[in-house]
Amino acid sequence: QRFAFRWKPATKWKRKNYDLHNILGFYVLLFALIIALTGMVWAFSWFGDGVQWLANGGQATPEQTYNSKPSDTKTAGIYDKILTDMQHKAPANYYDIWLAGDTSSAIVGYSEFLEAGHQWTTLHYDQYTGKNLSIKTYAEKLPGKKLRDMNYYIHTGAILNLPGKILAFIVSLICAGLPITGFYIWWGRRKKRTRRM
Repeated sequence: QRFAFRWKPATKWKRKNYDLHNILGFYVLLFALIIALTGMVWAFSWFGDGVQWLANGGQATPEQTYNSKPSDTKTAGIYDKILTDMQHKAPANYYDIWLAGDTSSAIVGYSEFLEAGHQWTTLHYDQYTGKNLSIKTYAEKLPGKKLRDMNYYIHTGAILNLPGKILAFIVSLICAGLPITGFYIWWGRRKKRTRRM
């Protein structure tokens, strides 16, 4: 019912605790919900798939896998070769290379523009030869895939750069305090009921 702190010198601790819980909780609700939902994308694959399905307008994001052809030999300086190819095919200001998870999977490279809302170009490479297997720019991706690529940055607030990170920190700090203030509210009401009995 109240949207601001109206404390007086005579205001009791219970009232202050109640206000901290309700007023701060009200103002961080939307941001806390965003942080929670983006966290669920990692925790539950069905939830992440559902978010992409909704963002795509009722269409699932096609799963594409790229495999390396197993070989006994590897091209020397393969990661330098991959980085050079990424810089040529998808110039950006940030490059990320993920190692292959097993002997048949591909190396995944991300070429990213940090200042442009974290727009990624995704590239796949053969882990033995360094040959480029695929390239998909940010513009070519479905809306659901674009949203999934930005999930980490939305979750941490990095999508808004430093101000967003500070906001995410403050929201997380308040959310961490809500169980404590909530417990004191519950404990106070419990003590009242015990006295009546």
